Amino acid sequence: MLKRYRKIESWLADVDHCLKHPSRGENDDLRMLAHGFYLVEDQAVHDVGRLRMLIAALEKLREGKGAGRAAFEERVMGRLAYLATGVCGELCEAGFALRALSASPDEVPLAQRSAFVFLQELCRYAIDCLAFSRPRDTLAGRRRSCAFEIMASSLGGVELPESVFDDLKRILKSARGNSIYGALVFCETYYGLQPDGVPDGMKDVLLCVVDKTESRGLAVGALSVLVEAGNISEFEALDRIDDWKERNNYGFWGG
Repeated sequence: MLKRYRKIESWLADVDHCLKHPSRGENDDLRMLAHGFYLVEDQAVHDVGRLRMLIAALEKLREGKGAGRAAFEERVMGRLAYLATGVCGELCEAGFALRALSASPDEVPLAQRSAFVFLQELCRYAIDCLAFSRPRDTLAGRRRSCAFEIMASSLGGVELPESVFDDLKRILKSARGNSIYGALVFCETYYGLQPDGVPDGMKDVLLCVVDKTESRGLAVGALSVLVEAGNISEFEALDRIDDWKERNNYGFWGG
């Protein structure tokens, strides 16, 4: 039964207990805690100290052992991306001017400072997730995908460093793995905000995804970025999908 948490500290204490006593089988406690995050999530938005406690717990979780960790981490990261979308909306309505990730919070007007710091801390965590590596990590690809989704949701308030785009290109060029889903979400959001659309170098990378992937969903996703940004027409995208189907025998023998 789901506990009715009132404070995020109590929720985090139960998460810590699960990490110290990992389950070998299905971990219903971690699953219930993940579902219960919505009860306390707003406290992380409005209090940077609590947000840092949450991020520390997620970092500890990805290093830990036991059942249920991956599902927990993925769900909470998804909720953080959702929260970032709401915070960005509030900043945009207030006429917030985009700030670099490295900016000092003191540079931000007091009324908007806590919202900016929330996005700043989230993006730093997301960038750290891109670099994180451990042996036999079952969530590696999905974690990076979620990290890109968090950053995509934060674009209205934070200007990201060039290293993020280097990681983005590297993951897209692989044209495989779970990481690429979030990378495409990031591309669609970011380049949809750019008046000049997708630059030629990134356009070539996205078309390379279409040429290399065996997933129709990824091919469509890469082309959608280019259509939404105005780089190619819908007719060209349809022609390229037809070419992809022919190369991959899509529609034949049950494909």
